[in-house]
Amino acid sequence: MVLLGCLLNASVAAAQVAFSLAQVGNQSLVKPGGLVAYTISYSNVGTQAATGVVISEAYDPNLTFVSANPAPDAGTTNQWSIGTLTPGLIKQIVVKVRVAAAAPIGTALSTLATISDASVSAQAGVTTTVSQSTRPYVLTHTGGPRNLRIGVVTKIRYKLKLRNLGTSDTTTVTITDTLPAGLAFVQSVPMPTSRDGNTLTYVIPVLPSEAFASVTIDAALRSDTAAGTVLANTAVVTDDQGNTIAKAFVGGVR
Repeated sequence: MVLLGCLLNASVAAAQVAFSLAQVGNQSLVKPGGLVAYTISYSNVGTQAATGVVISEAYDPNLTFVSANPAPDAGTTNQWSIGTLTPGLIKQIVVKVRVAAAAPIGTALSTLATISDASVSAQAGVTTTVSQSTRPYVLTHTGGPRNLRIGVVTKIRYKLKLRNLGTSDTTTVTITDTLPAGLAFVQSVPMPTSRDGNTLTYVIPVLPSEAFASVTIDAALRSDTAAGTVLANTAVVTDDQGNTIAKAFVGGVR
C-alpha cells in the first residue's frame, strides 16, 4: 500500500514535499517463534527537499525486534532519523522481528510504518499470519526492469510462478495480483479471469501435486506518476483447502 502526503495549502506553482511509502514482508505465514523480515521502501516524490524526516515502525505486540539495516536510532528499536530527503531517491530499511512463541495460531500480526517531517506524513502497513502448518506452495515473483525511467523506460513485466509441493491436488487456486497505483495494466498471459482496476484475478480450477502455474503481466507507467515513486506489486495465492501464500516485488521510478 502506498500513500502520498502533500501540503494542502500550497499553491499549484509552489514547491512541495510528498512522500511515497511501501512496506512488504518476506512471508505471509510464519510459525510461532519464527522470524519475519519487513522491507520499508520510501522516497520523496515532491519538488523540494524534505528536512527533519523521521521513519517509525509500530510493531504488533506479538513481535520482538531482532535487527535492522540500517540500524535504528540509538536507544530505540523502531525509529530512524533520516534528516534531509531529496526528491527522486528511493531508499530502504530492512527490519527483522521474531514472533512470540506463545502467539496463538491464526493471529494476524500487523505492523505500521510512518514517514513524516514537520508538515507531511504517509503510512504503510503489512500483515503476517501465525500458522502451525507448512504451506504446500512455492511462489516466485520477479519483475523487470526493476526501476522505470520517465520518458525512457516506461514498461515493466512481472512474472509469477507457482508450484504445488503438496501430495494432493489443490482446487480453485486463486492468484490475486495488485498492480501499483502508478502503473496501468497492458496485458497478461493468461488473461485475468476477472479484473477490477489494478487488481487482477486468475483462477486455476485444479493444480495437481508437483504441477506448476505461471502468469506474466505487462504494465506501463502512468503519465502522472512522479519520479521517486515506490512501485510495490503484491501477489496473493489462496485455495479451497485454506492454503495461502503471498510475495511482493518492489521497484521504483527514476
